[in-house]
Amino acid sequence: MSHWKQPSKLAMLVVLLLLLCHAVDKVHCSTHHNNSQDFHSLLEFHKGITSDPNEALSNWNPSIHFCHWHGVNCSFTRPYRVTELNLTGQNLAGQISSSLGNLTFLHTLDLSYNSFSGPLPLLNKLRNLDVLFLGSNHLGDVIPDWLTNSSNLVDLDLSENNLTGHIPSNIGFLTKLEGIALYNNNLTGVIPPTLGNISTLEVVDFSANQLSGSIPNKVWQISNITMLNLGQNNLSGGIPDTLSNFSSLTALGLNNNKLGSALPSNIGDVFRHLNELYLDNNIFVGTIPTSLGNPSSLEALDLSNNHFSGKIPSSFGRLSKLQILNLELNMLEARDSEGWQFFDALANCSSLNILSVSQNLLHGPIPNSISNLSTTLQYLMMASNNLSGTVPPTIGKFSGLIKLSLANNNLTESNLIGRGRYGSVYRGKLKEMEVAVKVFDLEMRGAERSFLSECEALRSIQHRNLIPIITACSIVGTFKALIFEFMSNGNLDTWLRHKGDEEATRCLGLTQRINIVVNIADALDYLHHGCGRPTVHCDLKPSNILLDDDMNALLGDFGIASFYYDFETKWTCSSSSIGIKGTIGYIPPGRN
Repeated sequence: MSHWKQPSKLAMLVVLLLLLCHAVDKVHCSTHHNNSQDFHSLLEFHKGITSDPNEALSNWNPSIHFCHWHGVNCSFTRPYRVTELNLTGQNLAGQISSSLGNLTFLHTLDLSYNSFSGPLPLLNKLRNLDVLFLGSNHLGDVIPDWLTNSSNLVDLDLSENNLTGHIPSNIGFLTKLEGIALYNNNLTGVIPPTLGNISTLEVVDFSANQLSGSIPNKVWQISNITMLNLGQNNLSGGIPDTLSNFSSLTALGLNNNKLGSALPSNIGDVFRHLNELYLDNNIFVGTIPTSLGNPSSLEALDLSNNHFSGKIPSSFGRLSKLQILNLELNMLEARDSEGWQFFDALANCSSLNILSVSQNLLHGPIPNSISNLSTTLQYLMMASNNLSGTVPPTIGKFSGLIKLSLANNNLTESNLIGRGRYGSVYRGKLKEMEVAVKVFDLEMRGAERSFLSECEALRSIQHRNLIPIITACSIVGTFKALIFEFMSNGNLDTWLRHKGDEEATRCLGLTQRINIVVNIADALDYLHHGCGRPTVHCDLKPSNILLDDDMNALLGDFGIASFYYDFETKWTCSSSSIGIKGTIGYIPPGRN
């Protein structure tokens, strides 16, 4: 019978230690830094950080292997080279050390959305770099020529910095580039023609700089491009007539430049997959090509503030996904039914949210077909034309309308039913219900306060003899309105003060007069004693007493109402006021 000796505890310990060391080496847990070059390069970068409010670099110390420092990724095998440094959005400040240029295995460098300043670091040795994101910092100086040494770059983002000077003319050497973003800088000079040599380009955004000159013809030959944004520069020239295959382009932004001449007649056929087209704030001339009705996916079209003339194409009616159509500030015409056909066609644009044709040469009455526009319409702008006639009552169907602008035309006010100190009241329709819309004139001092006072007064009171509010509309600083039920018999003043022979038959009987007095007395009793918070109307007069179908009287216009609190049986005003509140002759005693 053989006897096996138990292994000594010391021998077992040695074996376990050897295995543990091997495993530790595999997972980079050892504090021995296998690659001192990358280790020291990262430490030098760390020294350049002057602010780290989020403590993103709190574990960047020699006791931890650098491959486990926050934001650092390494290769999986010895000598464990740094392949990625990603510290985006950490609010870091300081200068980016050029020591990062020694991380020669680096594929991704993302320091975007921080507060780094100073020049771009020297990274000319990073020939393996695929992604360089330094956008949204405070980096200055010029874009260096050595950038093109990183010939494997796929994505480059230096946007939203303070970069100056020219875009390097040898940018075309980055032949693998798919996306380049240089927007929101202070770059000058021209767009390098060599940009057109990069056939892999999909996204180019040079907007919001000070670039000048024309758009190189080669740029219009980049076949794979999906987004080209050159807006907000000083570019001149135009869009060439020789456009051919641009079928990949989905977004084109050339707004806010000095581009001119006529648009190519086939622009909508060449850019047939466009989602967004912004050509506004330029000096384009001629007619709008009918082919712009052909890109079936077009959602936003802005041609405003140019010199376009002629008719608005009816072909826009084919743009079933169109949400924004801005044609304002041009010389577009509509003088007859043919010129207004575009309105009929736009009925097919079921997603239309914004339509502006303000400041053009549109003549005549607004077509009744306006009611066929999308019910999703929120902004309808037709100001400063030569419109005449009345506003179609069917415009009331747009219950989601945020802004309607018809100012500076020759429209009659057939729907106007009254004017007050702070605005006008119009008759309209809201979801098949007749309503009265009280629109406040915000240029009148006190109008906004009157709107707020009326909202405050009406939000918590309800009585059969108080005019019921349906809803309120408010756009900060631009538009405020209240919508009430429409009272078919107008106000008491029109029954007491006859205006011409046509009013001779409008006469109140004794019973009607008594009922009106009782109705208003009930309303005042409720306001003073029954609504939980005593309210004084402050402007009780015949024109603020409205009459419904059955000649019941309802009290309205709470724009200057005041709230009182009862302390020890004595009413006191909740807020002070300056000047006269109310109409002379109807101000309650003791109010001024």
